[in-house]
Amino acid sequence: MTDRADKDIDRLFSEELLPLASRLKSEGAKLLETQWEKDASSYFVRRQRVAMTRSDFETGGCASPDAIEADLARLWNRGNDSSLATLAPGMARLARTLRQAEEQTGDVSNFIYVMY
Repeated sequence: MTDRADKDIDRLFSEELLPLASRLKSEGAKLLETQWEKDASSYFVRRQRVAMTRSDFETGGCASPDAIEADLARLWNRGNDSSLATLAPGMARLARTLRQAEEQTGDVSNFIYVMY
């Protein structure tokens, strides 16, 4: 990865994900259990929806790298809580950065020769 990609990942995490998580936690949302609850008899949660529908399989991801922001916003605005939709611009920016860092040069890595 490049230094720019690393900086973009750090920025997204510290400036967008952590503040959103803090806000959601302050509103009572449970994201991930980080400590055992002494009085909990179980961590099992009965789900309201227990079967997948056809539309669950038809989401398919993003149409193109240029459409990632709109696709993420549309996906994250579908549910009851659209808090994740605020992350769409930053995630799209990061995706573009990572896509640039990933472009191939045509050279074969020396590590490939080591594997064989």
